[in-house]
Amino acid sequence: MSEDTTPTPPPEDGNKTPHENALQDTQLANDIALVKRMIGTIATQPELAAALEPLGYDQGELKLGLVLHADASNTYTKRQSALATATQDLAAREAVAEPVKEEFTTYRETAQAIYKGAERANLGASGRVSGDIEVFETNARSAYMTALTEPHASALAKRGFKPGRIESALAGIENLSTLNTAASASQKAAIAATKARDAAGKKMNAWASELRKVSKANLKKRPDLLALLGV
Repeated sequence: MSEDTTPTPPPEDGNKTPHENALQDTQLANDIALVKRMIGTIATQPELAAALEPLGYDQGELKLGLVLHADASNTYTKRQSALATATQDLAAREAVAEPVKEEFTTYRETAQAIYKGAERANLGASGRVSGDIEVFETNARSAYMTALTEPHASALAKRGFKPGRIESALAGIENLSTLNTAASASQKAAIAATKARDAAGKKMNAWASELRKVSKANLKKRPDLLALLGV
């Protein structure tokens, strides 16, 4: 019987390709570095700081910028870590899933050689194998448990699937279930971290963009100061 065992991909941002996600990461990293440099320039250039203060960019407002920058930087780092964990957990799950699925395929083909009709269905040896990992675990577990009962246990034992082998296969299913739970949790954590990163980056960039626009509107006669801000 045909099977659908396509692995679940690691979490990404919406429907973007890996290349697009990499570009977004690079852009945000550059934005974080730029905002840090801009605030640092204001802090070390007294004339620029004096020109910006009447525009509302006093010490309090610059501290707000630093807070927004720190939040964007921290959430960026946390998202990178969360994505790495999710990718590792997925790889660990797939490394175990492959031999577990191969053994289940061998079991199904063996049961199909022995049985027909309803007995195949009772032993989980008919229809398609679900690509959903949790559905697969449930169906394989049920199939193996049935295979351990008589008269199936004796018939399968004669064809290579002795109780010990089936019990080992069941242990593989339980291990896969544990790894799948961990992978699912880390994927959700990575998605949440991505949302937090995007929100923090948006706030930081909005603050920096307003600073540049206000500066450009009010310091037209001081292109030297605007140049310090990268405007």
